[in-house]
Amino acid sequence: MKKPLLVQNGKVERGTALARETGYPTVNIRFAAPDISGTFAGQVMVGDTEYRAAVYADQERQVLEAHLFDFSGDLYGRQVTIVLLEKLAEAQGFHSTYGERSFIDWAVAEVRKYFNRK
Repeated sequence: MKKPLLVQNGKVERGTALARETGYPTVNIRFAAPDISGTFAGQVMVGDTEYRAAVYADQERQVLEAHLFDFSGDLYGRQVTIVLLEKLAEAQGFHSTYGERSFIDWAVAEVRKYFNRK
């Protein structure tokens, strides 16, 4: 198995809620890795449970946003670990919610394909 690109621990913070509005709620934690940005296949550890995730590394806000597959619940204030496994796309700028939603749909599908190949 390849070495992870980044392993980041942090406390889940409130974000902008834009991802939730597009149907893809995320957990958000701070990170400071100047060479990491874009969209990744990843994993999120919550306690002893591991979730597959689509992760966006936002350099501008210095936040990792992870959409956990097969999870529902509230993680605000909890400690989690986000692991970036493989980069799928460079950072994107969007001019509409539709464009953002289309990209997230694509990213989630690509992350699912990534894990299906493993």
